[in-house]
Amino acid sequence: MRALETGQISSKYDNPEFTVFIKGEADATQNNLTGHSKTIRVFNEDFVRENLKFIANPDDDIKSFAVLGSNNAVIEAEIAQLESELGKDEPENKTGLFENLHTANALYLQKKSAFDTAKELQEKVLDTKATDRNTGIKYNSERFGDQNYTKAKLLQDIAAVQKTTFSLLSTTQYAELDQLITEKVTEDIKSVMPPEFKIGEFNLETIDVLQRKIGNSGKIEELVQNAMLNSWVATGKKLHEDRDKCAFCDNEISTERWKELENHFDEELANLEKDVATLLQLINKEKAAVTSLAMIGRERYYSRFQQKASSLAQLFAHYQKKYLEQLTYLVGQLEIRKQSPMTSVNCESALDYSGRIKLVYKLQERLRTKSNTYSTQLSKDQAAAKNQLRFKEVHEFIETIQYATNLASIGIQENEAQDQKTVSDGIRQQIKDKQTQIKKKKRLLNDEEKGATKVNEYLNNFFGHDFLKLQSVDEMDDQGQAISVRFEIIRDNKKAHHLSEGECSLIAFCYFMAKLDDIHTKGSKPVIWIDDPISSLDGNHIFFIYSLINTEIVAKLLAEQLLSQLITSIFLNI
Repeated sequence: MRALETGQISSKYDNPEFTVFIKGEADATQNNLTGHSKTIRVFNEDFVRENLKFIANPDDDIKSFAVLGSNNAVIEAEIAQLESELGKDEPENKTGLFENLHTANALYLQKKSAFDTAKELQEKVLDTKATDRNTGIKYNSERFGDQNYTKAKLLQDIAAVQKTTFSLLSTTQYAELDQLITEKVTEDIKSVMPPEFKIGEFNLETIDVLQRKIGNSGKIEELVQNAMLNSWVATGKKLHEDRDKCAFCDNEISTERWKELENHFDEELANLEKDVATLLQLINKEKAAVTSLAMIGRERYYSRFQQKASSLAQLFAHYQKKYLEQLTYLVGQLEIRKQSPMTSVNCESALDYSGRIKLVYKLQERLRTKSNTYSTQLSKDQAAAKNQLRFKEVHEFIETIQYATNLASIGIQENEAQDQKTVSDGIRQQIKDKQTQIKKKKRLLNDEEKGATKVNEYLNNFFGHDFLKLQSVDEMDDQGQAISVRFEIIRDNKKAHHLSEGECSLIAFCYFMAKLDDIHTKGSKPVIWIDDPISSLDGNHIFFIYSLINTEIVAKLLAEQLLSQLITSIFLNI
């Protein structure tokens, strides 16, 4: 009979053969165990071993079973309402929340695609600017200074130029930076010392010569009064020193005339003329020397010093001109005395600009020293210049691509996509919540807890064993979700151990009786076979078992057929 219930024959039998005659149906044999339509329930040792493993092994549990809930109509209505809200999840026919989720997902994917496209385009533009072989900052390191430039560094530079503290330089300043980064370390500029300017000496000597008086005794008055004639005669005297006659009139030059000329053109006058000529020669030599002076060319300096060099050159040229003008002034005064050697001349001293020129030379020396020293600083300043040029390039780049506007737009698209995802996730969570509710309510229809309660009712109502009871326990998965239910025997709120043989028999039989009310048996009018369950029970327990069978099976017409050795055993014991 157990084989007809389970569809399997115990492996303890060797080649068994049997036939069970079933009214109105084909006979059941060892070869046709499941061909019948009867619901069969058998209580025997195999049932106990299969369902109540704790009897053989105290550490094992009891297989759970569910009974139909008592409020099924209400629960089924609630389930129907939940399933209606949930809708269908068919490929071509989605309704309810599944349709809402499908629509929300489609809109989310659309918005996410728009966001991804915009972001990808923005990233591509940034990548190109940072690392493109032809136009990227990375491959223009001689100007922008970073051979290892990346998009991440570009983003850092963008953040830097977007700060309120950042400002662009002037066009002139950027031109200077462009020149600076092309410079190479140059040779040191040699020192240039100023000459010894002599205008002070010339002033004294010129005043002396100009103011020197020539004695009047023995002088030819007409020549004294006429400088041109005096000069003409002086020249003629030299031309006629070896002649007796005048080359102009061919008259003889008398001894007395020669004596007059010698007295007029004496040594004093000769010395004066000699001093004037010598002084003119020295001053003109000074003029030539000063005219040839020049500042160190601006091209010899690093670019940052060239403007200063140009200013010094202009200042030098100004005072050089002034100095030469004063020398020319002295020359002019000497020329006047030269033309009128017999007449002294009063004049003012020439202004001495040599101190100003020496100051310019001193400033030039300082600039030269700075330029020479700057060689060690050049690489640092070039690196800073390249940074400034790169910042300018990045600033122009983000202005051209309207980076801030695009970034804001991408942010809006991202928020829209995220908001839509939140909507989709919310609907998905609603679906999950309703599916969970449906599972819970369906579980109420098939309530394992009530199965345990039923066993406890039999233990308590028929046998008075309220200190022993069956309790349902949820089995959890790794995520803490209940995946199955098992039963445990509880005594004093703890899992019971060391049950007596009689306690095991009572629990086993109450479990069998309660299981006749499970969802697979109730209402099916089963054929029930009860093997002898009372071998270890006393008389009172035997009577209660009989009462239980009579009340729950016989009186309720639960079984189509009841077969048991128990009834005979009870009457034999009585």
